[in-house]
Amino acid sequence: MCNIPLLDPAREILDRYKEHPACLKQGVLLPVLSNQKMNAYLAEIADICGITKKISSHTGRHSFATSVALANGVSIENVAKMLGHSDTKMTRHYARVLDKSIMRDMQIVNGMFAKPSVEPVVPTAPIPTATTIIPMPTFSPCSQTKAVN
Repeated sequence: MCNIPLLDPAREILDRYKEHPACLKQGVLLPVLSNQKMNAYLAEIADICGITKKISSHTGRHSFATSVALANGVSIENVAKMLGHSDTKMTRHYARVLDKSIMRDMQIVNGMFAKPSVEPVVPTAPIPTATTIIPMPTFSPCSQTKAVN
């Protein structure tokens, strides 16, 4: 099973098409005839927005992996799972080294070696031993989507 929590903007897009006749008839989440047609729509949107770079569903996937997930601290293992890769070797080409993540990681390491300049604050309330799990909507591409040719 591969349930993946969705970010709110993605959930909102899917919600817009919940009752779309083509989605209901074909049992899909988005009314797209084919990957080629989706890429043609993306190219048209890019043109209208003045974006000169060629964009496609693949560039969207790559942007999610690098700029959204990896740049914000999501592990390569989790990104691999979200992309449906069986191991991280397949994900490595998405994972270009980001200066932001290097700086963040080095600041964390530097903090481990820094001497505290003030006395540490001792919490007055007990420290929780378990984390609260917040339920997120999930999307299972394995069971809810259908390949469209």
